[in-house]
Amino acid sequence: MDVLGRYVTDADRHIALTLHLVQEQKTARSAVTELVEVRLDGHRVGVLTKGMSTELRDVIAYVDDLGKVPVCRGVLKGSQLKADIVLDVAKTTEIPQKWLDATAAGGKAL
Repeated sequence: MDVLGRYVTDADRHIALTLHLVQEQKTARSAVTELVEVRLDGHRVGVLTKGMSTELRDVIAYVDDLGKVPVCRGVLKGSQLKADIVLDVAKTTEIPQKWLDATAAGGKAL
């Protein structure tokens, strides 16, 4: 809420978020897991579940390997007390080849 509180309004707010692959370990005894971290203006505002991270991992790595930053749309809802972000993102299996080709060529995203 330290970060989100600055962006919350009475109406839903559309925002751009960046996605990053991070290594996380929940406890000293648990295994390290690769998850997707969600950032707003460079600040961590959340991390996706292991299942959702798996669904997005390959497309995030693909874009990152091209030297670009993966971005998605989001909607911020809530108040100064509690806020949620809903991501608008396609799973790796839903990405068309046309988008991959355009991204690799430095063209506009679809």
